Amino acid sequence: MLFDIQAEQRAGVEALLQAQRLPVLQRVPIVTMRLTAINGRSVSAIKKDTALGIPPWVLTREYRVTYRDSLNSSEKLVAGTAPSRAPDGTPRISVEQSYLQRAKLKLGDTLDFNVQGRRCAPL
Repeated sequence: MLFDIQAEQRAGVEALLQAQRLPVLQRVPIVTMRLTAINGRSVSAIKKDTALGIPPWVLTREYRVTYRDSLNSSEKLVAGTAPSRAPDGTPRISVEQSYLQRAKLKLGDTLDFNVQGRRCAPL
């Protein structure tokens, strides 16, 4: 598995893999982002409310995530709606089930992110 292959490196990396007879099984775009709010409530306000029980790492970590318009064969939708856009145009996202539980999130929650230094809301 290789990460952080830049556009100008792609041909060289693929040539190296081909020379080693290693197939490219999948190309997946990855972006870096940080959570800035949950349901309109800022991360700083959530941090102060210890009664919520949201682990600090949920609020402070840098997430490296992918984006696609469909699930792949190793993924299974167990609740909610497949990633798409809501009728108002808001992107719907999917998260891994145990993350949903550990982060104290529920279906329908609204998450705001800073994506690679640019505030994006809502997600």
